[in-house]
Amino acid sequence: MAKIAIKDDLLTRPLEPVDKVRLAGCKCRDCGEVFLGKLGGCENCGSQNLEPVALSDEGRLYTYTVLYSPLRGNYKGPRDPFVPLGIGLVELPEGCRILAPLTVNDPALLKVDMPMRLVVDTLYIDTQGNEVLSFKFGPK
Repeated sequence: MAKIAIKDDLLTRPLEPVDKVRLAGCKCRDCGEVFLGKLGGCENCGSQNLEPVALSDEGRLYTYTVLYSPLRGNYKGPRDPFVPLGIGLVELPEGCRILAPLTVNDPALLKVDMPMRLVVDTLYIDTQGNEVLSFKFGPK
């Protein structure tokens, strides 16, 4: 069974061991702005002078919410029974903020500015038997 990323250019390679995988990003060589994923141009200054970077695996919780009803559309997480889902905006040392699922769904356990760590794991098994890897953040 192969491991594949949920989206191309979202996770660094190789995908094993998963504890070494980082979020893939890009940095503008002109203004220094950092982004998640691969972009065609800088969203800050418009330059196309971007370089790939591996983003930090630690950050701080900027803000969060908890969803108590299932997501619609192509959601691949637990549905039956639905488990509340924590969603957070995590600020990385590079300055970018990443919107991501959280490993914690109890608001009493979440606090703005708490240290967070990247978790890469299997979200689901696809129809070809591949482990589809995604990411979330959890308390450090």
